[in-house]
Amino acid sequence: MKSTIVLFVLLWALPSFGQPLRECLAVPGVVVSGRYAIVRDPVHAQIARSEWRPPREGETLRLPDGSTRTWRRLTANSEGVFVERSAYGGGYASFELPSDTERPAILAASGHSMIYVNGEPRTGNPYGYEYARLPIRLRKGVNHLLAVAGRGPLTVNVEPCPDAAWITERDATLPDLLRGERVDAWLGVLVTNATQSTLRGLRILARGEGLRSTTTSVPPLGPSSLRKVAVRIQGPAPAGTQAQAVVTLTLQGAGAQPAPVTLRLRIRERGATYKRTFLSEIDGSVQYYAVNPAWPRRGGAKRDADGQALVLSLHGAGVEALGQAEAYASKSWAHIVCPTNRRPFGFDWEEWGRLDALEVLRHARSELRTAPMRTYLTGHSMGGHGTWQIGLHYPDLFAAVAPSAGWISFQTYGGGMRI
Repeated sequence: MKSTIVLFVLLWALPSFGQPLRECLAVPGVVVSGRYAIVRDPVHAQIARSEWRPPREGETLRLPDGSTRTWRRLTANSEGVFVERSAYGGGYASFELPSDTERPAILAASGHSMIYVNGEPRTGNPYGYEYARLPIRLRKGVNHLLAVAGRGPLTVNVEPCPDAAWITERDATLPDLLRGERVDAWLGVLVTNATQSTLRGLRILARGEGLRSTTTSVPPLGPSSLRKVAVRIQGPAPAGTQAQAVVTLTLQGAGAQPAPVTLRLRIRERGATYKRTFLSEIDGSVQYYAVNPAWPRRGGAKRDADGQALVLSLHGAGVEALGQAEAYASKSWAHIVCPTNRRPFGFDWEEWGRLDALEVLRHARSELRTAPMRTYLTGHSMGGHGTWQIGLHYPDLFAAVAPSAGWISFQTYGGGMRI
């Protein structure tokens, strides 16, 4: 009877597959980083030298300056959130997850900058967006997860999933349709491959009321991976008074889960703010920008034929491009165009973010037929920084630039290295 009770207690203490992981060993204050290239991290150094092993409670970790930190046990609250951030901020959290068999799973975590799953690195989710759901492979026995603490409260959940490939509506990049305008647009949809094999020959069948049925070939999908696939839709202009158009996508081919996914596209009236998608020449992905169109002026088409102005407006950190466009009142003299920076936080309008802004500018100029000599650039906060960056690197593109609350460089902003 005694051994039975002990076994019951041990099983009860193990984390439950499909539920948030509620216990970890954590160590704070070991990563020295900031807005500069060099990071001092003793745990990462051990991983790079193949010296890393999962910690034990009470073990100490020596830092480069000779001081030490201790691995301590932490327990999450009832919602699976590790709220005691001082116990792991600037450090690591180590988890153990048993599995009775090898199986695919979905890692849904937030508040971390990256995570190792049985030694394999996976991208983090520092801003807590729900689209960071990654396919992983659990091995039979104990699985080790090592999370690098990020900027927010930490949660780690490992969920069951089918051993297949599927489409999800989560994080889809969708256009708005304009009433009276023929449909010829791109969608970006996530396809996940949770199998151990590279899947080839998958196809996406797209159907919708009034739309042509189209079939899109999916590029090869590696094992335990996901990618956003470009799907083109075409058809006549939306008619009637409906506010949405329904598109159904079905994944076809060996290894595919054939359950259809339904997407709803907004139908916007002329003059309303809308999203426009395009196929990026940078990496072939589907991106969007938002447009707050100019409203018609007196004189009508004759005056507008000279070309209206275009204001390229760059959003701040955490702001969606659509929200940026909708924050403005419509102008009679200018279209307001808002690129995404590739995400709400994106790349600070540098590198990929800078290229995205320039690509959107070219696309919007062509679509809206604006006057090249009446192109302006503005932005707020992180977007103000982008205004400085892009405006000073490409002064020939803009009649004027107007940075607002924009920091100039990483070195002069908060967190920059002091020498």
